[in-house]
Amino acid sequence: MAQVVWTLRGRINVVPQLADVAPLATVSTSFGNAAPLAGVKVQVSAKQFGADPTWDEWGETTTDADGNFEVRHTKNETKRLFRVRVQFKSDRLRIYPPNDSLLKKFVDVASLLVPGGVLTSLATAAAQEALEQLLEQSTRVLYDVKWITARQDSDGDKRSGPVVDFGNINFRAGGSQELGGFTERRHAEIWLVASRGMNLIEGLGDFGFRGDRSVAFLYPHENPVIGDGIESSYCNPHNDIVYLVRNSQIDHFNVDTILHELVHLWAYQHTSGEEKLATYLLVHGSTHTGRVARWVAWHEAFAEAVSNEITRQLFGTRSTVYGAFTAERRPLSRPYLNGLGIRTLADVDQFEFGWLSTFGLLLCPDVCSLDMTGSGPYATDTTPGVQPTGFTMCRAP
Repeated sequence: MAQVVWTLRGRINVVPQLADVAPLATVSTSFGNAAPLAGVKVQVSAKQFGADPTWDEWGETTTDADGNFEVRHTKNETKRLFRVRVQFKSDRLRIYPPNDSLLKKFVDVASLLVPGGVLTSLATAAAQEALEQLLEQSTRVLYDVKWITARQDSDGDKRSGPVVDFGNINFRAGGSQELGGFTERRHAEIWLVASRGMNLIEGLGDFGFRGDRSVAFLYPHENPVIGDGIESSYCNPHNDIVYLVRNSQIDHFNVDTILHELVHLWAYQHTSGEEKLATYLLVHGSTHTGRVARWVAWHEAFAEAVSNEITRQLFGTRSTVYGAFTAERRPLSRPYLNGLGIRTLADVDQFEFGWLSTFGLLLCPDVCSLDMTGSGPYATDTTPGVQPTGFTMCRAP
């Protein structure tokens, strides 16, 4: 039988679950607007008979900026069954499912922190050092990104060539194969948000993410030894993995947490000596509790301020500061800072909100119009709606 060049194409999308992501859903499908997934790996396989347990791989490729993929393969013209699989894995970004073996390692670490554990009987500094050594040994060796079956023909659905167009393949509720899976849909959306955030950061200049190590997210993450009310998402600077928590009380599948932790990873890749943030979290239970170490306060405020700006630019919406109030490009008011315990200039760099106020001051387009004594969380804008869009300098009278 004559050999022909088969062309197999389609488009990989996700129908967003998160309301914030809706502006990215630019592809019209019969299941609602979807967002194209760029940079994901796609594998196309084929076979002639459904009873055949093996698939003949026809090629792998990567989706373009619009989510499109195309694979070409030379074969005879016989009708075939096809399978399309997707993998959220590239040289710059990976999305991991939980791994019991590696999770066990972190359970063992965390078990030292519970009341009566070994590290709880040590001085805080010694506990952090011990945890630091343990986390340094954590790698990605036991993790890998799984293939997700997005489309698989069954007997009676054989396709003729030489062109096969799979159309829009959408991660969505009720999707066929694994497209409708709980974790799979969320992995698709985490990929979308993280990759768009990375693109935005890298488009600003020469300080993008490091090219020799990819960023990774693991979801859902839960450590059964740490109480559900205490556990929090964090990123490990030693293996560049963000651990997004989902347990009985919290679920950090949201834009704010994804981007906040992404900025943490960027900061880790461009600083040195600050790797103890993850261990500080495990020892102290939080990195957001009032007066903290100066480097902890800076890292948390930087991640929050920058991630809020990314949200503003990606989605055209304003985020919140940990759900408490809307993120603004203004410093915090003096009464609000005083209420947090920030009463002198010396207190500012020991509090996350001190640094947040500083970043708000730097981002403010017109500081001359601010009243720092207002009752709200932010300095009051005395001339709302008239500030220029750029930055201005106050002129001396």
